[in-house]
Amino acid sequence: CNDVQELTSIISQFNDLSATARVGGTLTSTMDAMLADIQLKSSKSLEIFHNQCPNFSHLMDNDRFDLAFFRLRTELKHFEHELAWILRQCFSRATTLSSKLTLLNVFYGAYQREVVQRALIHEQQWIIDNLKQEFQLVAQLVNSSNMNYLHWPPLSRQLLYLYGLKQRIDLFMNQIY
Repeated sequence: CNDVQELTSIISQFNDLSATARVGGTLTSTMDAMLADIQLKSSKSLEIFHNQCPNFSHLMDNDRFDLAFFRLRTELKHFEHELAWILRQCFSRATTLSSKLTLLNVFYGAYQREVVQRALIHEQQWIIDNLKQEFQLVAQLVNSSNMNYLHWPPLSRQLLYLYGLKQRIDLFMNQIY
């Protein structure tokens, strides 16, 4: 049952890839073509599976189903590894926090796959580190301009810091959503 659920999830995410490839979600035409190819191959694998097992009412006593299901699952896992490689290439070409967050948003469904997460672990750490750096930059900015606001009560200065931090966070969060 878990295998079927995972397989359904993978198929859904691969189907979403075609729209991403059409709009140029990987930032390069070569990667978009590779992405479209993965989606096409996954669709063909699913079609072959349906042709081999047209009647799902006799699943329990059908060895042909087991073999076809195993083959489909193996092929989709292979495509998943190809997708992880493509995404790793895309993230390595994106040089700014903003562009990496945009890619993360575009490939959110694919990023939920464990294989993809493992492939992008360094990119994830880079994003976290750079977000922390952005937050520290806001703190430094507020602290350096604190002298300009000495006439303000301490609570108001803290609220100014929080407002600046919120603006900085909103800038990136709007790119994600």
